[in-house]
Amino acid sequence: MPELSPKDIVREDIRPLVRRGAQLVDVLPRDEYDRVHLAGAVSIPLSMISRSTAERLKWDRPVIVYSRDCLCDVSARAAWRLASLGFTQVFRYAAGKADWLANGLPVEGAEARIAGAGDLADLDVPTCGPSERVEQIRERVHKDGWNSCVVVNEKLVVLGLLRANDLDHADPHWTAEEAMERDPQTYRLNAPLNEVVEYLRNRRNIDSVLVTTSDGKLFGLLKREDLDKS
Repeated sequence: MPELSPKDIVREDIRPLVRRGAQLVDVLPRDEYDRVHLAGAVSIPLSMISRSTAERLKWDRPVIVYSRDCLCDVSARAAWRLASLGFTQVFRYAAGKADWLANGLPVEGAEARIAGAGDLADLDVPTCGPSERVEQIRERVHKDGWNSCVVVNEKLVVLGLLRANDLDHADPHWTAEEAMERDPQTYRLNAPLNEVVEYLRNRRNIDSVLVTTSDGKLFGLLKREDLDKS
């Protein structure tokens, strides 16, 4: 019987498949696994994959392998190695640990609880659509005690940012799209806090940054004042 080709799997499909019995395997060196790994994953480094080590896995259940990121070929090689050993349901999470961490999903290991940008971000930041008028946005935002508004589409992907200066000084009849900052600085959820602090230290005219997922979807707003308190 010819070996079956490994299939790609995306982040959103991993946890449902694991809940149905799939086995999650970290194929990076053991020291990387010990630092941080996807919650529930077992460690079988690529260099250790053989028929005897594969016996740790159940042959009749799906296996999902991952490594660092989409540029790392370790997961691809591991997936094909498992397929050649006879596993018939092999999946490769090509985006890997970097993607998982960037989206704030559950992890384990010695560095699992190191705080990142997502831990301090305010999740209640106001949002608006690109076609809304500045005067309407300003009234609503100020009423809620904010001085900025994130411009998003229907999927919550960040299109831009209206800061205090934009809201207070732009033509009130302009749309959000006309008045917004089109490329605001964003950080992933696992971004080190000292990296954000350094960015803001060098830009005294900016008091906040956006925290987004790797898909560009809004997670929250991280304010300078919250970093100063941490």
